[in-house]
Amino acid sequence: MKSLSSTFIVMSIVQGKWIGSSNHNTLLDPLNGEPFIKVAEVDESGTQPFVDSLSQCPKHGLHNPFKSPERYLLYGDISTKAAHMLALPKVADFFARLIQRVAPKSYQQAAGEVFVTRKFLENFCGDQVHYSLHHFLFWFLAISFNNLVILEGMFSKMPI
Repeated sequence: MKSLSSTFIVMSIVQGKWIGSSNHNTLLDPLNGEPFIKVAEVDESGTQPFVDSLSQCPKHGLHNPFKSPERYLLYGDISTKAAHMLALPKVADFFARLIQRVAPKSYQQAAGEVFVTRKFLENFCGDQVHYSLHHFLFWFLAISFNNLVILEGMFSKMPI
């Protein structure tokens, strides 16, 4: 595979801003052995901005569709756009080759993963975003009900 003209740099995002690091870990391209990705390394002394940012985030998260139902439409739109982009040959080829760079797969296997992901997104972009939350809620209630039945059975056998 042809060498890339530049090395990709992975940065961190804190409070909506991308931050770099003076210390990087360089990953080599498994296809040609050249530098491929530089990952910002954050030592223990540099974690405070992340801790501060997390402490400002509500426990239910910033993108919780229970708290913001309009997120259903947004997630559906995002899935639709992602599926559309993966249908473009140039984009599909890019991701297939990217998969090859990080996993030992043939081009056909990698392209198959891109295809399956596109089909998943095409299916998910409709009502599936909405239903996924309901399925989660159903399982949560089912597990809670099951635990309630078990607890009721335990308490009914206790001598009073």
